[in-house]
Amino acid sequence: IELASDLTEKNIDSFFEILFKNNQVYESFRMPRILKNIALNSLNKENASFWRQTAEEVKKKKFRGNLINYLDGFSYEESMDFIIEKCDCELDS
Repeated sequence: IELASDLTEKNIDSFFEILFKNNQVYESFRMPRILKNIALNSLNKENASFWRQTAEEVKKKKFRGNLINYLDGFSYEESMDFIIEKCDCELDS
């Protein structure tokens, strides 16, 4: 998270590729909060449209992961909506 401000589009793309590789999301109920923090710390005018596009793709694919202690209804949709909202604010400013 400390390095998030230095993320470029290539880094963001690699981050999501690793995170969602083979439809498996890292098994952590804290991951939605971590995603929000990374997005907030790296989001800027230059990469907002890329962050938005990536979040929309994640929502479309409905990534849920393979959590050991799966909670019914757990998804990343709320986190992606949050990222999209922040991207829209950044793009409108």
